[in-house]
Amino acid sequence: MVKEILVRIFERNDRAMNVKELCKEMLKEKMVSPNTVMLNLQKYKDLFKRVEKGVYELVKTSKK
Repeated sequence: MVKEILVRIFERNDRAMNVKELCKEMLKEKMVSPNTVMLNLQKYKDLFKRVEKGVYELVKTSKK
């Protein structure tokens, strides 16, 4: 699932990342469109936090 891959990418890099970087990393694991990445970042507000325009980070209080 896209959500789990995004969490893994954030944990591996351990920093806030812009959408272009996330899409590039995502394509290494799964073929998804940039719109799908954006949709997941916006949908799961309990996991991902927007820090500035186009830049997101993993919320530290996740269940993992």
